[in-house]
Amino acid sequence: MELYQKLNSLIESNPNIKELGLIVSTKKFDGEEEKPFLMVENNLAVSFRFIPAIYRYCFETLNKLLISIGDDFRNYDGSSSNSQSQSTTINLSDDTILELNHLSRAILFVNAENITALNVRKKLLCLSNYTTAEQEIKLLNLVFTKHPKSGEAWCHRRWVLNHAPHAFNLELELVVCKRVGEIYPRNYYAWTHRWWALNRPNQLTCQNLIEDLNRVEKWVERNVSDHSAYHHRYLILVQLFKDHVVFGWTLNQVYEIWTNEMRFTDKYIHLYPAHESLWCHKRALYLYWNKEIIITVTTSDDICNIMKRSSQIEYCNQIIQDKDTSYYDDQVRFTNVYLKWINSSSSSDSSSSNFLNK
Repeated sequence: MELYQKLNSLIESNPNIKELGLIVSTKKFDGEEEKPFLMVENNLAVSFRFIPAIYRYCFETLNKLLISIGDDFRNYDGSSSNSQSQSTTINLSDDTILELNHLSRAILFVNAENITALNVRKKLLCLSNYTTAEQEIKLLNLVFTKHPKSGEAWCHRRWVLNHAPHAFNLELELVVCKRVGEIYPRNYYAWTHRWWALNRPNQLTCQNLIEDLNRVEKWVERNVSDHSAYHHRYLILVQLFKDHVVFGWTLNQVYEIWTNEMRFTDKYIHLYPAHESLWCHKRALYLYWNKEIIITVTTSDDICNIMKRSSQIEYCNQIIQDKDTSYYDDQVRFTNVYLKWINSSSSSDSSSSNFLNK
């Protein structure tokens, strides 16, 4: 009880906490007596020693409180269009709502996958004025500094933004995804959310897609093994092809951006050898091109030469001949796998074989 109250007091008195973390001991940090919490420059640290007690108290107390409230609150699904009327029917006191808010918040600091706490917070957003969508997004930003790969927390964030569309801000979502990716690279959940944000109503525009493609290029320059980032680039390129008419693009513009992506990938395979994620991205580009885009291409389009099978084989031969490269054995292994795949995929695709062999 005392630990829980101290935690709430710290949070309420420091509304702009930037980061949440766990530390082995506060005593090792400041040389003073062991403490459960430490606040340094708006960064909150919790000592491992006290985590079980805090979590046990908050979770047990929350469940007891939910039982005492009754079935109306537990069964509420947020579908009522009149939240004020529904709140009166459920008949929660202000103190109860505040306690539900604080208990569920403390639980998420320790375990962001706790479905009970997340569902309580959904109901509070629908029923009370003690928390808003903006405040919930801010809380999740803090939770992600400790739990960047919590799938349930990311789902909760999308629910909040769907429930309150006015709280959605594309730039903020992209910034959060970038920060979380820096905390935990190759974060599938953050990249999935990034693509979801770009697909929100009125956000899937040519300008937004191109700008994000450029932003992610800078990211992969520093994170060449992040397959999720390459997949995100692939999704953008596919969308630009599918909607090129809507965006007012010509096919030549589509060809140019796709071939530039292949050149970009080839360049980084040379600069950073033996990274399998680059070869996987190269394979995805080649496969989609020769399954979907090739039917729009004529043999006179020189811009597309790099996507031809003969050009790909020539590139692979150059890689194999570069025996001075670092990690040569791994580089050659990935190259041979790609060559074997490209030959098998080309021979199985009779509809495009005439172009590929030119």
